[in-house]
Amino acid sequence: MSEPLVSSRLADIPFAGIRKVFEKAARLEAQGKKVIHFEIGRPDFDTPAHIKEAAKKALDKGFVHYTPNLGTLDLRQALSESLMTYKNLTYDPLTEIMVTAGGQEAMYLSLMALLEPGDEVLIPDPGYSQFTTCVRLAQGVPVPYPLLLEQNSAPDLEAAEMLLSDRTRAIIVNSPHNPTGGVMTRNRWMESAGLQRTVDLLLFSDEAYDRMVFEGNRFVSPASQTGMKEKTAIWGSLSKTYSMTGWRIGYLAAPADVVAGAVKMQQNVLLSVCSFAQAGAVSALQGPQECVETMVTEFERRRR
Repeated sequence: MSEPLVSSRLADIPFAGIRKVFEKAARLEAQGKKVIHFEIGRPDFDTPAHIKEAAKKALDKGFVHYTPNLGTLDLRQALSESLMTYKNLTYDPLTEIMVTAGGQEAMYLSLMALLEPGDEVLIPDPGYSQFTTCVRLAQGVPVPYPLLLEQNSAPDLEAAEMLLSDRTRAIIVNSPHNPTGGVMTRNRWMESAGLQRTVDLLLFSDEAYDRMVFEGNRFVSPASQTGMKEKTAIWGSLSKTYSMTGWRIGYLAAPADVVAGAVKMQQNVLLSVCSFAQAGAVSALQGPQECVETMVTEFERRRR
């Protein structure tokens, strides 16, 4: 057969560079060599014991079957409480929150649910490489906008506004930013909200590192700005906060119609996230938080 066996959709989707390095590192570790991982966003701490115990108990009780496409109600309620505690945001666990296989799947499902072919999405440059590939997989067009590196990597809003067209559907923002580490201030978010109101875009906010801030910085979600919750979809993750990268627990917190569309995608991609991993995630959110503080303190010590 001379024709390619895979879809042309993948022609301009490169194999992720991060994963290339990760796989090489895994091969070296399999040979018994010590590797310090700089290539992948993975805390080197073990998952805290109380989280693992909750998952073990769920297994022992036979909690091993499918869960709702949205995720377990217990976990969605725990996420709703956490969003109120740490971000002062109110989300309905029945209609505005869904559990995903990490923040990465929240990104993919929501972009697939939102975009029509040819829709443009503004993405930060520099930025996480999967922003580009997920937009392309959803048949959208990624449009890079620059950051003001001298201003803690804040989005260059004037440059972003110049990139708008009649096909622009959404903008992706990321704070704390990967890879620069920049943290957006409340004033900066207020300026971004002004742009949103002017052009009526949906804002995707990647908040995977929301609890990892240093030197007196304070995390602020754009959804907490006046009038912005209805225009913002949050991609969240427990991976970094609780050192649960392999558990694959993330979430989407967004307007109900965006979540409903993402749920339809989930029905045809994964069905539902691992049941007993969700039980562990409930314990992570509702249990003691000293483990997070200890880890972040150590990261700041290493950073200094």
